[in-house]
Amino acid sequence: MAVEIDCGSSIAAQVNAGTLVGMGSINSATIGAGAGFNFNGNDGGSLTSSGTSTIGPSGMVAGPLAINGGVVTNNGVVSGALTLVPGTLLINAGTLGAIGAAVVVTNSTIINDGTIYGTSLTVSLGGTLMDNVQGYANPSSPGSINVASLVINGIFIPGGGTTGTTKVTDYLINNSEAGNPAGRVQLNPGSTTYFEVNLTNAQVNTLLLSQNQGFGPSQPNKAINGGTIVIDNVGPAPFAAGQSFQLFGNYYNDGVLGNAGLNTTNSYPSISPATPGPGLVWDLSQLIPQGIVSVIDPASVQFSLTNSTSVTSSNVVTEFTWPANVAGGWLQQLNSTLTNGLAATNWITVPGSATTTDIIVTNNIIADPNAPGSTIFYRFVYP
Repeated sequence: MAVEIDCGSSIAAQVNAGTLVGMGSINSATIGAGAGFNFNGNDGGSLTSSGTSTIGPSGMVAGPLAINGGVVTNNGVVSGALTLVPGTLLINAGTLGAIGAAVVVTNSTIINDGTIYGTSLTVSLGGTLMDNVQGYANPSSPGSINVASLVINGIFIPGGGTTGTTKVTDYLINNSEAGNPAGRVQLNPGSTTYFEVNLTNAQVNTLLLSQNQGFGPSQPNKAINGGTIVIDNVGPAPFAAGQSFQLFGNYYNDGVLGNAGLNTTNSYPSISPATPGPGLVWDLSQLIPQGIVSVIDPASVQFSLTNSTSVTSSNVVTEFTWPANVAGGWLQQLNSTLTNGLAATNWITVPGSATTTDIIVTNNIIADPNAPGSTIFYRFVYP
């Protein structure tokens, strides 16, 4: 059963069964579970949907869109705030013009094949955001996601699960720039972001462009404690040493991230799979700030850590040096017991070690077999 409205009206439509269709105008619509909305006209107020709703290509919703269940497909324009509850799906092939501070809650999904504008968009743990828009040849056009901050705590699939491009920037719906700080992507610990690589494609990998990019918490010292990046090789050939992939870039200068905020967090992501293949390792030394992840043969990294030690009073003074070819890595220290040794996991970054190849460390703990707990280990981390 369908109810069709093709004329101008000011009714507040309540649909508990059947489907509301037409090209006219209404004041608002509430769609119950099991009911439908397939409207190509003007909704001058809100749309609250618990069923299956489609906003036609000429359709407009002037107010908020509340998805309280089921699936909503937007092919038109929605100009109000967006809310979702668990178990819902939003497919956006049109324009979401003012989502506010929207949240993709646990067990909900947004698939974006259009344009989104708002204050912020947060993907909760257990939520999913897939951005299908690809190919931004015009650097002065809005992005697919235009918010001050895109915060990922759950699953993020830029490029629509292909080797396409997703662009997060600060444009307003009138195509003017909102200004900084804006257009930031934050991949928090616990999040998972998927990139594809196919060397046979013209664009060989998924590219995420933004105005600022963070991989985890802001912190004074470097550490691998950010979100997880999954790099999926969907091409016919395996990864090989010497390959590099620019996964992140600055929207305003042709994908070269440069100084766009990456270098302010000191947090590096984990990469999955753990290695690109047998006998290979991931190289993250160019991730901050160039946005590049490389594949290398570990034998090609010439590394040695040398130290000289002296004891003054109750302190151990240790000087560590390492080669210039691994500059950008950092020294870590583990204070442990003689019993636990390297089984302990409380490694900490030695402050200042990421910006030098020579550092002096003063320790107040001296290795003493009569004082369990006085054992110190060091290791060098090369991203």
